Amino acid sequence: MRILLPLMFLLFTVSCGNHTQQDTVELKPVAVTAQRLPEQPVINSKDLDCLATNIYFEARGEPHLGKIAVAHVTLNRVKSKSFPNDICGVVYQAKTNSRGTPIRHQCQFSWYCDGKLEVIDEKDKYEEIRKLAEEILSEQQEDVTHGAEFYHSVKVSPFWRTAFTQTVVINDHIFYKKG
Repeated sequence: MRILLPLMFLLFTVSCGNHTQQDTVELKPVAVTAQRLPEQPVINSKDLDCLATNIYFEARGEPHLGKIAVAHVTLNRVKSKSFPNDICGVVYQAKTNSRGTPIRHQCQFSWYCDGKLEVIDEKDKYEEIRKLAEEILSEQQEDVTHGAEFYHSVKVSPFWRTAFTQTVVINDHIFYKKG
């Protein structure tokens, strides 16, 4: 977008010792190019809540980088055709019984169907994680997992790990992607 600024006159006064002089200067029109600021993505509050909840229960005890990694695995799954196409769908994805109830230990994220009551009891920690989730959804954090859709603790060796390519180890977790 080009904007032409109008012709303007500037009146200024110069003082030097006992002498004062007034002068008028003509300012010529100048064409300038206006640049738009990059648009910030609109953040859906439900998506924000689901992402923050997942980070909280999966990684609240992890260092900062571990929290970012869990968030990006969640978002990478949203982008994949193999998972639901929204954040809450990915977070709460589970095999269910005939009544629609998640089957214990058959969820994508273990906290969701581990049989324990999930209560956010560390409010300050949750608020900190929610701010981080908002930054990530605003695309202010790089994907430190290099496109990973899966991860596991270094303490276990799941059967599925050999079917994927390892991308990175962050803290006590190993991250993988397809291909």
